[in-house]
Amino acid sequence: MADLAQLESALVKADAAGNVEDARMLAGEIRQMRTTPTAEYEKAPWGDVIAGLPITRLARGAAAPIIAAGQLGANLGDTIVEATGGTPVVGKYINEKLAEYEAAKERGMKAVGNEGYDWMGLIGQLAPSTAIAKSVTAALPAATSLAGRIGTGAAQGAAIAAATPTTSGSDSPLTEKAIQTGVGAVTGGAIPVATSALQTMGRGLTKIGEPFLDLFRKEGPANFLRKHHEKIIGKDKVAEVADALLNVKQLVPGSQPTAAEAVAGLPAGSPVQAAQKITAATEGGPSAEFGERLAKQKVAREIAARTRDILTRDMREEALSGANTAAQTLPKLIKTVDRAEKALKVKMPVDVAPDRLKSAVEIHAPYASPKLQTGAQMAGKDASREALDAAKQGIAQLETGGFTPLKSSSINQSIRATLSQPGIRASDVVQRTLSDVQEKIKTLSGKGGVIDARDLYTVRKEIGNTIQKNAKDTANWDKRMAAGLERDIQKHIDDAIEGAGGTGWKQYLKEYSTRTQAISDDIARAKLAGKPLQRTNLNQGVNVAREVAPALPSILSRPVVVGNWLLSHVGKQNIEPKIDKLAAELYLNPQELGKSLMPKPGMPSRNQAIIDALLQRAPIAGATVAGRQY
Repeated sequence: MADLAQLESALVKADAAGNVEDARMLAGEIRQMRTTPTAEYEKAPWGDVIAGLPITRLARGAAAPIIAAGQLGANLGDTIVEATGGTPVVGKYINEKLAEYEAAKERGMKAVGNEGYDWMGLIGQLAPSTAIAKSVTAALPAATSLAGRIGTGAAQGAAIAAATPTTSGSDSPLTEKAIQTGVGAVTGGAIPVATSALQTMGRGLTKIGEPFLDLFRKEGPANFLRKHHEKIIGKDKVAEVADALLNVKQLVPGSQPTAAEAVAGLPAGSPVQAAQKITAATEGGPSAEFGERLAKQKVAREIAARTRDILTRDMREEALSGANTAAQTLPKLIKTVDRAEKALKVKMPVDVAPDRLKSAVEIHAPYASPKLQTGAQMAGKDASREALDAAKQGIAQLETGGFTPLKSSSINQSIRATLSQPGIRASDVVQRTLSDVQEKIKTLSGKGGVIDARDLYTVRKEIGNTIQKNAKDTANWDKRMAAGLERDIQKHIDDAIEGAGGTGWKQYLKEYSTRTQAISDDIARAKLAGKPLQRTNLNQGVNVAREVAPALPSILSRPVVVGNWLLSHVGKQNIEPKIDKLAAELYLNPQELGKSLMPKPGMPSRNQAIIDALLQRAPIAGATVAGRQY
């Protein structure tokens, strides 16, 4: 009958081969074996089984220092008792029980199928061992040299070993403890020596061998490119550039920025802009990819502009209609009031008593009674009253809602106030511009100075053109003053539109301006990406692998000749196209480039004590076994 390991291996292969029927059968057999107690488990005493349980071993490991302290104290007490002629009892009893527990644990682990090293015990002892290591490090002076680290390691190893109980049941427990502690000290002191040697050797081999290995490794292009960027940017500036790349924002939906755009305006980013320019001009794919990005950015900006116009059109029209409401409605309401009041003032004939005497005198002439008010005449008066009431109510609603006729008088008054300001009034451009605006508004104004809000909107849009025309005609151009003048006139117009009932007009302007500014900023950033603040000469951009690799001495040594040939030929033919492709991907995805520039995450320093404890704990376990055999 196959054991559990064989069944599991067969299940994996059956699943990989797509044999569903065999896979189900094997899975069922595995589940049955895992839930069916083994013969050894059924025969094992419950004490052994409990001792071998993972939770028991975990708790035993966590309590190791307490047990070790009690064991050591008892053994020392037995030594004193024996020296005074007594019979040792407590220490001997504890040693025997610990040995019995160790044997029971091993039998229990074997019974439940966990035979082997007690890893749960190691994990349980990890926390107290770490605390001991930290305490020893804190108590000793800071180790600044290899000798200091050896001393600290030896002290840590000895302390952790001393906090581990001996379980061999030896007749010389103190001797066993001394050996165990000594082995722990030697092991702990050797770890810094071995680590330092391996680090030194590794740094040397890495510096020389990695560039050659990167020629063939999958991660080679990324390694070459990372070193290339560190070299051209400068290691002290890499973090600044990486931060700009990681935090770049997409100003217009769909217009994804490049790395050069992400660092535009950043002095430290100039080398990235220069490197991207070289990559973007590389044939064989990268150049086309950058061309596609430019096309996508252009389309995204066009879509953003159309979206802006669509989303803000209703806001604009609603505000302009509101500003025109009073001018278009109020005259009609006033006429209605006038007509209704006149109709109500007309006197209608009244009913009088008939003159029968006169009729009789006229020789029995037919009687004709005076004309009376007809039903139609009465209904007309009622309608006039209703019309009058409705018109007056409409006028009241306009006043309550803040709707007033949009008049040019307030705008002209503001313009006259601007022309009276010393300094500004001396400018020919200001005088001509404001006069032109006043004249145009006057021409567009109707009876009572009322002007249509849409006409005023057009005047507002063309103010900039008017300023430029007058500046050109007068050969006098103060851009700052002109910009301020345009803003002032537009503000007066905006106040007039909103004041006439164009609620939401300024909100429309804000929304339109925000969306327009985003498009303008995106275009400006793209232009700035091609104009770095400082020109960077990147001759090394032609062959990244050759420039990044350490220079080997030019001697007629076969290994050196082979190495130089690898860098010159294999690198150029094999690795450089891959580097170019990867560089294009990174420059087109600034966040990914930023991630590649970030230092590789190392092990946090707060875990170092745990690592030391793990490294020292395994040899100590071996030392304990050796102590049992002593």
